Amino acid sequence: MPYILLRGAFPHGGTYVSMDACEIAAKQALGIDLNLVGDSFSVQNSARWVLDTLEGLGWRMVGVAGPINEKILVWTLHKNPVQRSIH
Repeated sequence: MPYILLRGAFPHGGTYVSMDACEIAAKQALGIDLNLVGDSFSVQNSARWVLDTLEGLGWRMVGVAGPINEKILVWTLHKNPVQRSIH
């Protein structure tokens, strides 16, 4: 499924990103090493930067939860799959 889960601390702090391993473009845009194995990664940039970067790639926020422990927010992002035309 084309979903990404973000967890970030406010007002400052890094962001944790959980995504499917096949989301190569998102990993590259966020500066995640493509050789890393797994589906959860730490990004040193702020959650706002991560959200803005992913929005530029076509991801849209569909949900938010928090604050957790007065400073953690969690976002869910979705991207529609590429529609293929049939001729």
